[in-house]
Amino acid sequence: PWLDAPKPHALQAAREDLRALGALDGDGRLTATGDQLFGLPLDPALGRLLVEARGTPSAAAVVDLVAALTSRRPLFRSRPRDPDDDLRASGCDAMARIRAVREGDSRRHGLDGVALADVRRTRRRLGVLLEVGDELPVDRHALARCIMAAWPDAAHVARRHGRRVWWSNGGTELELGRDVALPEDKIDEQPYALVLDTHAVGRHRLEQRLLATALMPVPRAWLLEAGLGRDRLEQPVLRSGVALAVVERVYAGKVLDRQETVPEGTLAREAVAALFLRGSLFDVATARERLDARALWARLNDQEPPPPLADWAMARL
Repeated sequence: PWLDAPKPHALQAAREDLRALGALDGDGRLTATGDQLFGLPLDPALGRLLVEARGTPSAAAVVDLVAALTSRRPLFRSRPRDPDDDLRASGCDAMARIRAVREGDSRRHGLDGVALADVRRTRRRLGVLLEVGDELPVDRHALARCIMAAWPDAAHVARRHGRRVWWSNGGTELELGRDVALPEDKIDEQPYALVLDTHAVGRHRLEQRLLATALMPVPRAWLLEAGLGRDRLEQPVLRSGVALAVVERVYAGKVLDRQETVPEGTLAREAVAALFLRGSLFDVATARERLDARALWARLNDQEPPPPLADWAMARL
């Protein structure tokens, strides 16, 4: 019991978040992943990333990154005078934060000394808790795989609306924070990124905007490798007796891949139905006559008539 019980909608939202993280099953019971999250002194989303990285070569890098993301104070205070000392020069906030934890100097790199000390204390505690060994060179590809496995909705694509750029994963669109490592003039070259942190700004709820404050740019191929998006059927054709179609992989409204192939499963049924209705597989006119005759026979015999041609094709194929 609580002195002030949480609102039902807040509890429901929390349960949905925990299900998305794999902490609760469909019946609301704690999973093995949830049991591991329960023992971590972290926000569940950050804990989920640690659980995903546990025992992998990326564990040390993930612990560094998670520790940096726990800071309530901005870790980066200003741009250093010497461009060679700018940890954000790579354009990747994940790498900038990991480097800050490992080698950052508050004066040289323009970091907040209080935040840096706090982050390093958190890093030591998490390292002991997860039994993380020596720091290894960061494999960005492996790190991105780990992040997408823990947070599938972290992947975003850039969209231009006039002069403004928004980042979307198919849900709420985000604006780019002012201090992110990715320069705005590089977005067209790197339109795919993992959003690692967000921040709401605005005095009133209706005026609030959601900013992406930490990005990890990734190639389109990495999103495809992670299996993100859904397949969409385009232009089915019949060639040498084989049903072919252009299948597009779409994520957040963006086509990630496009290739002609023999569709399978649900897409195969959609392709065959489309070809049938187009008359590429059978003579539709003759099929309509036969269905009309079948409907007449059914009515004369007090039976249920067959469905219309389009419904029949989708149901049968």
